[in-house]
Amino acid sequence: MKLKYSLFGAEIPFSLSVKNDVLFLLVILLTHFYLKRYHSLAPMYYRGAQAAIVVYDLTSKDSFERAKTWVKELQRQGSPNIVIALSGNKLDLANKRQVDVAEAQAYADENGLLFYETSAKTSANVNELFVAIGKF
Repeated sequence: MKLKYSLFGAEIPFSLSVKNDVLFLLVILLTHFYLKRYHSLAPMYYRGAQAAIVVYDLTSKDSFERAKTWVKELQRQGSPNIVIALSGNKLDLANKRQVDVAEAQAYADENGLLFYETSAKTSANVNELFVAIGKF
C-alpha cells in the first residue's frame, strides 16, 4: 500500500506491507537537509519506536561517521529495548566503497546492532533486513 505523509511541509512517500504477520513500514529517507535542519525534532518521531534502521552510504566515510552519531542518539534517547539495524546502502556501487565491510560489522557487533549491506537500487538484502528486525 503506497501512502504519503506530510512532514515539515513536504510529502514523504512510504509503503506498508504485511508478511508473516509482521508489519513493515518503509519510509523513503528524508533528505540530508531535513535531517540537519530539524535534527532537534527527531526524537518526536522515534520516541516509542521498537525498531530503527540507520542507513549510511558505503561509498562515503563521512556518511558512516554521521550514522554512528544517530546510533548513539537512538541508544541514548530511544526506547530501552529498541532494535537498531545498521545498513550500508549502495551495495550496487561496492567498487566505489569507502567503508570496509569488516569495519562496519565490527562497529555493529560492538554496539549490539544488526548489520546488513543493502542496495535500494537493486533491492539486495532489503527484505532480509526487515525480516531480521521482525524476528526480534
